[in-house]
Amino acid sequence: MENLPLVSVVILSWNRKEELRNSLQHVFAMEYPKFEVIVVDNNSDDGSAQMVEQDFPAARLLCLEKNIGIAGWNEGFKVAKGAYVLVLDDDSYPEKDAAKKAGQTMKSVERCGIVAFNVVNPHERRSETQHYEPRSVYSFVGCGALLDAKLFNTVGFFEQSLFLYKHEVEFSMRVVDSGFKIVYEPEAFVYHTRSILNRSPATIETLALRKVFYDNRNCLIVLCLHFSMQKVTGRVFRMILGRILAGIRLGCLVTVLRGFFSGFLEVIRLWSRRSVLREDVQEFYRRGAVFGGFFFSEGAFSLRRPRWLKIRFSSS
Repeated sequence: MENLPLVSVVILSWNRKEELRNSLQHVFAMEYPKFEVIVVDNNSDDGSAQMVEQDFPAARLLCLEKNIGIAGWNEGFKVAKGAYVLVLDDDSYPEKDAAKKAGQTMKSVERCGIVAFNVVNPHERRSETQHYEPRSVYSFVGCGALLDAKLFNTVGFFEQSLFLYKHEVEFSMRVVDSGFKIVYEPEAFVYHTRSILNRSPATIETLALRKVFYDNRNCLIVLCLHFSMQKVTGRVFRMILGRILAGIRLGCLVTVLRGFFSGFLEVIRLWSRRSVLREDVQEFYRRGAVFGGFFFSEGAFSLRRPRWLKIRFSSS
């Protein structure tokens, strides 16, 4: 096998014990010469940590005192020893040769900082990354990506203030701004079961409303922190107006407004460390077009509710 460097597999876990068990079984079956496994438990109360200790003693377990969201990955990154870091969620797992293929891609592309995997949802029988073009892409799916560990010294870690959602694109913006490339490797497969029903006491409705809240909040934060306000003020206005109209139609207006209000407060708190992207990088990200606008033609907030959501939102 080709001489590839040590890979640190960092899995973030919260209250998905059986999915985590399945993920770890696949990770330890990987066809890769050298890897370590780090599980960061975000203060689960379902026995996940105990299961890891008992069934996977070769994994390093980090138990956090509270759920800090996506920032939990950062704790794993800080102790990782590998030259590359494989990022997984507790409900995602790689094919046996996925890490090897991604590692080969990383080595073959100059200034490659991130290799985005082909993330497949086996239940819906579709790829979550099917819209990615071969090679250069603007972001990655956080449950399946290989990162060059050098990035952490150059651009830092995931933005902890985001807590959930949009951390991938925010991190990617800083990566591209620092002169690194993000490459898509369609032959490196990660399977994402997208389990949402076992995080008691959460319900499908509360999880959906949580996504609406953080999606709106974090889009606003990223736009204000990384783009020239003179050139994106109109986009911010269109995004807010469009999502308010969508919130009215879907019956979750209060959640949308709460998200924007929280986002404005966070922008004020973080304003002193605002870091505007280079002009060419702003153009690469189409002045924040990834976050959508008035006509809902782009972005994650769509007038169509997710296929897994069969109930109507309430506004409370």
